[in-house]
Amino acid sequence: MNDKIYLHETIQITLDNRANYFKHMTVDWAPTMKDRKQKMVGIFGVFSSTGSWPEVVNLWEYDGWSGLAASFDFETANIEAMRDPFFSEWSRKAYTLRHQGYDRILIPADFSPTIDQLIAMGRIGHRLYYHERISIRPGQAKEYLSLMEKEWLPRANELGMELLGAYRTAGRNDSEVVVIWAVRDWATYATIEEAFDSSDNVAAWHRKTDGLAVDWRREVLCAAPLAPCLTGKHLAEI
Repeated sequence: MNDKIYLHETIQITLDNRANYFKHMTVDWAPTMKDRKQKMVGIFGVFSSTGSWPEVVNLWEYDGWSGLAASFDFETANIEAMRDPFFSEWSRKAYTLRHQGYDRILIPADFSPTIDQLIAMGRIGHRLYYHERISIRPGQAKEYLSLMEKEWLPRANELGMELLGAYRTAGRNDSEVVVIWAVRDWATYATIEEAFDSSDNVAAWHRKTDGLAVDWRREVLCAAPLAPCLTGKHLAEI
């Protein structure tokens, strides 16, 4: 059972500043995370050959809705700026590194691991990740995730895809699922891609979800050097 809540951020980077943003979002942000009651799961760069670039994805974990609300309460205490003093100062530099973003609040499936569980089971240090955003028939995201756990998760594991997280997007008509898979290396990636094109097991999964999954998009992410899902250490420990 995973009772956490997650914040998923898609960030558009300005010019050649992805590495600078990685540092600003980890080393420079770490001192304020305790006040915000948050943990970082990962910070990733979208691999340019598979999606938009230069783009970064951040994934944060909170202690349920109350933890997320406490973080938002801290952030918005200044009603004029809608951000606390640390965030305001941090943002001055951030605006030179990134220019736009889009956020989602995510609710995890029961079988989706927390960052502490990922570290404890040693599911860290992967070279790449699949980042899937799946459009679901309205009202059926829970059904998709339940089916995924029973039908697709074992087959995906056999292919070399290890689950980092499976979520449904809040604030929508239960119509979007976000799934992130860890892939150990690029050789495994090649095997998986071949299977997506020709495997009977993959084809069977797609048939099973036909009409339930309306559309989906898969791109490859690479974790930033200090991402906890890569290092096995929380930012507070760096």
